[in-house]
Amino acid sequence: MDIIIAKHYPEDFLIDFKHRHHRDAAVALGSFLHGSLDIHIQPWQFSTHDDQVDLKHHARFCLEGVPLHAWIEDIAHKIVASSCDLHYIEGSLLRREDARTLNLWAWTKKPSLIPKVVRPHVTTSARLHRR
Repeated sequence: MDIIIAKHYPEDFLIDFKHRHHRDAAVALGSFLHGSLDIHIQPWQFSTHDDQVDLKHHARFCLEGVPLHAWIEDIAHKIVASSCDLHYIEGSLLRREDARTLNLWAWTKKPSLIPKVVRPHVTTSARLHRR
């Protein structure tokens, strides 16, 4: 797949191009008609699409003791959210190839603010699973 199109606020869509030359060609067009659609393309700019936060450090987390059923983006975000902005969970973990630690990457302003121990409470109700 050469492009990925996702809904994106504040615009209608964000297009991620696999090849830079395709992106450059689309941006050079600026706008065009496709059927009844009037399409306008602008390059993504950090300054207009995000809050100005100085997140200089890209940190890798290797989290121990997180149960497998909690290895999802929402839970990982809650674990690091107090001091970081979650970037991504490593793909091999999502495929459960190595279940020793939950490894993820996040951006942070100040690495010393990253908590060394976090005790999230992940619960499931036995009653929800019985039928």
